[in-house]
Amino acid sequence: MQMIPNARTTNRYTAIANLVFVALTALGLVFPLDLFALDQVHVHVSAGISPNTLLYRFTKEKGFYREEGMDALLIQAGMLPGIQGLVGGSFHFSQILGQGAGGILRGLPLKIVMVFDTRRSIGSMQAKTSTRSKISRAENKSRSRASAPPWIR
Repeated sequence: MQMIPNARTTNRYTAIANLVFVALTALGLVFPLDLFALDQVHVHVSAGISPNTLLYRFTKEKGFYREEGMDALLIQAGMLPGIQGLVGGSFHFSQILGQGAGGILRGLPLKIVMVFDTRRSIGSMQAKTSTRSKISRAENKSRSRASAPPWIR
């Protein structure tokens, strides 16, 4: 036995499909895709092989820039072209610190926001409990063996 489709149900499904299409089209016009686009940011990183450059690569791979709403483009260049690019507006951010600080002292409109240091801090090399007696004993030992610096012994 064949079932004959009911004209009322097919018209109802067609009306619902048309209504959904119109609603999605209206939402697309109200909320364009450009609203959710990430900001393009040009980041200057130093040229060559440096462990400091890896921080910027890892943050891009892990998606930290995306979480902040930025689509970062990492550009390798030397330090002086990096400063010129910052001042000229080609770069939004830079990895430079030493030459950047010198440029700031000369009046360039730059700002140091964050500093990464891969070396161990002095606080992590100190002993947990340091009393005067331990320090004086260590000084006496170092005076007796003055052939090598204390960090080599």
